[in-house]
Amino acid sequence: MHTPESQSLEDRMQDEDFVSAYREASYHFLRMLYPAVVHVISTASPEIGLAQIRFALGIEESSMSDQAAKLNVTPQCISKGAREFIRQNNLPIPPCMESEASSEAHRQGRINHINQIKKQ
Repeated sequence: MHTPESQSLEDRMQDEDFVSAYREASYHFLRMLYPAVVHVISTASPEIGLAQIRFALGIEESSMSDQAAKLNVTPQCISKGAREFIRQNNLPIPPCMESEASSEAHRQGRINHINQIKKQ
């Protein structure tokens, strides 16, 4: 008797559950492929666009600061592009990026601090 891991792809394609899961995964991949290509070719540099996508998908292992330094851009450049990709494609925010609420609270805190300095 064959276990699923030892079956050939042809044998596994006879299993309706496997085919359904395979189609679902393929659909999700293809759904992201076109927007990813468009994003990469619309950025100033393909390397920057790819870094933004890796962070948006949560598959980048290095820090945003390290990637930014390698690409000679600011971390904000990578973050902004990643957030835009996330927003345009209705993706969940990956754990490697802070939440929108946290980002907004941080931004509002900076604005409040600047306003306090102006009043002095």
